[in-house]
Amino acid sequence: MELRDFLSALEVEGELVRIPDRVSPRLEIGEVTRRVAAAGGPALLFERPGDFDIPVATNLFGTARRMAAALGVSDLGDLGDRFLRFLDLDPAARRSLVTEVDEAAAPCREVVRDGRAADLGELPVPLAWPGDGGPFLTLPVVLTRHPETGEVNAGMYRVQVFDARTAGLGCHPASGAAAHVRAAEAGGRPLDVAVALGPATALTYAATVPLPPGLDELSLAGFLQGAPVAVVPGRTVDVAVPAGAEIVVEGRIQPGERRPVGPAGNHTGRYAPAVSAPVIRVTAVTRRDRAVLPATQVGPPPQEDRWFVRATERLFLPWWRRRYPGLLDVHLPEEGLFGHIALVRVARGHGRDVLRSLFSAPFLGGFKLIAAFDEEVDLRDPSQVLWRLGADLD
Repeated sequence: MELRDFLSALEVEGELVRIPDRVSPRLEIGEVTRRVAAAGGPALLFERPGDFDIPVATNLFGTARRMAAALGVSDLGDLGDRFLRFLDLDPAARRSLVTEVDEAAAPCREVVRDGRAADLGELPVPLAWPGDGGPFLTLPVVLTRHPETGEVNAGMYRVQVFDARTAGLGCHPASGAAAHVRAAEAGGRPLDVAVALGPATALTYAATVPLPPGLDELSLAGFLQGAPVAVVPGRTVDVAVPAGAEIVVEGRIQPGERRPVGPAGNHTGRYAPAVSAPVIRVTAVTRRDRAVLPATQVGPPPQEDRWFVRATERLFLPWWRRRYPGLLDVHLPEEGLFGHIALVRVARGHGRDVLRSLFSAPFLGGFKLIAAFDEEVDLRDPSQVLWRLGADLD
């Protein structure tokens, strides 16, 4: 579902609140969003973000119901069987889930600014926290191609806007984008980059999924939405971009060029320190007519991003159960900051084997703590979990 179709559907369902008053993207949008998201409130459309004429949409995925609707299911628990079917597709079938269209059929090209006319300053990018190093794009789908294999990566990484023509790509060293940057630099070549803002909702979600090797996010998005993802060749870069995106920023990373990105407010309640990151030199900014900029507020839970993790937990569960006999359930508590603590329920007699496997498994292998419980323990009941931890932890 394209983002504007999703917004329309949310409004019909009473799940979207329009805010006609002027609200500054500098701290105010972030603070309003933080409070509403923590309360499980509606999606928000800030129609007058300061002096900008591009509205900002936040908390779009802020409840289980909205996340499920964005992915075309009635319940997040339905995602797991879909993922198993996706895994069983042959490579040709997965490739068919992405289709290229002509520029004339690409709404993301209704307004074009390239060359010296490209200006990130036209976008109402929020400054979320007072100690942030600058404004960040917080719901971007960053697209890159491996310079040797042609493999496409679509990942979600915070992008800090430095000025009208430069931005910093805050990608983790273990991410797909970082691997592509290293490969390009090893060959002394620049890396083309496209940042899609507000593509189809399934693609926004897919960009957050830590997929197994050999699978790509665009194909997953096509499978989840039940129709191929339409892409159009980049206007100034050798990267295909989502044709229906609200906004697309194109640019290039030069070998070895780095600038500090951050600090940035984080899930921990503290600021992630500034890190040296690749610099994107912007070559074009294209968008839909009457585009909308999506954003999220990154901070201590509960916030909107918990539903991205809950969706991936449900997406992967049947696959994990197929790979690891004896595994019954997995819960990633939001207090565990989505990468630190995993709770698993196992059949009696399988605990040690399952734990050994999970600590080397994709995604879960990077967690700081994985705790296994017997099958009668409800992983979503903190009193049961803490009781068993206190009684059984050696």
